[in-house]
Amino acid sequence: MFCTKCSKQISDEANFCPNCGTKLVRLPDNPKQGATKKIRETKSTCNSCGHIFYYGKTEELEAASAALQNVGKAMMCCGGCLPAVVIPDKKAVDLNKCPKCNSKALTKEVVEHEVP
Repeated sequence: MFCTKCSKQISDEANFCPNCGTKLVRLPDNPKQGATKKIRETKSTCNSCGHIFYYGKTEELEAASAALQNVGKAMMCCGGCLPAVVIPDKKAVDLNKCPKCNSKALTKEVVEHEVP
């Protein structure tokens, strides 16, 4: 092992460098080994067709953002703002509907997955 300050070779068991007195910091061999990350998603099951789909926070935020942009565009059009007519509508995904059959009869539960 080498000292980070004076670059001289020192013992692996030393806590301080005998040459310059620098305190040595020991790092684990592989700090990320065995570390897992938890992902929280919403599992939706359609009671009509049985289709199961998952979505997370990102999809919820994107759907809310698209819906708000469409509302803002509609409000500009009501006020007589001509350029608002050329602004395209955002495709807002309704997470309260089944993407297969468009049924609103859904059973939702929050699930957590551990991924490496």
